[in-house]
Amino acid sequence: MLNSTTLEVAIGMAFIYLLLSLFCTAINEAVAGILGSRAKNLEQGIKSLFTDGFKTHPNDDGKGAFTPAIGIIPKGLWGYNPNLPAYQTNMAKAKALLQSAGYGPGGKAMTLNLTYTQGDQYEQTAASLLKSEYAPLNIKLNVASLAWPTQWSKAKSTNPASRQDILLFYWWPDYPDPYSWFINLFHSANPPYFNLAYYDNPTVDKQIDRVEPLSATNRPAAINLYTQIQTTLLKDSPALFLGTQTYERAMQKSVGGYVDNPAYPSVVFVYSLKPGQ
Repeated sequence: MLNSTTLEVAIGMAFIYLLLSLFCTAINEAVAGILGSRAKNLEQGIKSLFTDGFKTHPNDDGKGAFTPAIGIIPKGLWGYNPNLPAYQTNMAKAKALLQSAGYGPGGKAMTLNLTYTQGDQYEQTAASLLKSEYAPLNIKLNVASLAWPTQWSKAKSTNPASRQDILLFYWWPDYPDPYSWFINLFHSANPPYFNLAYYDNPTVDKQIDRVEPLSATNRPAAINLYTQIQTTLLKDSPALFLGTQTYERAMQKSVGGYVDNPAYPSVVFVYSLKPGQ
């Protein structure tokens, strides 16, 4: 067993880049009969229940193994922008927006179906918190834990009535570059594959198509374009970005030269190690 006096804890050095995204997938029948601003108010009212992250304990400072997300690109990956707008929990606003659409306390009851990946503690916690937050606003949240292939098939169904309303799942990049999130989750696709919010914005499609080659030729311009895309996505809010999961490392002080590589979060490159200070 290691003596605690010889340890230093490296917190947040490695980012798994698991983006927990909540997809409000069309809110099916509840929105179908509402037009114009009333539909938007309903959608925004539901989303006003969220913070820019969630905490499991009142003393949690949000700096542990699960940290609040600001935008789509997580901290630690190029393109991250801490100054993007973020949703804040506002129960009063949520109540007012829902009531303006005919729902909420004293209005029509709403039932939403949420699925999350079976056995995942973070998603289970998020689902439990959402269920308790929704209840006072006359929203019943039915929660089901499903194996990933099952809930993915449900979300991709060609019959909208068979889809869940809310889907919790992680996303991590195929390589240390933001492009993987945008092309997979937010570029229009018919039939849907990973764009499980069914988002379709021709302007954003064109921006996503431009940004990958720009990343190789003009990185600052690519970062600026990613900021533009994220700002649009945060305004349109096809998804909510709850947080980023990070690794916490415990190392002996006698070990130096360790650097986390986000593309290999579970690999120690031993030839880079050297005696510590």
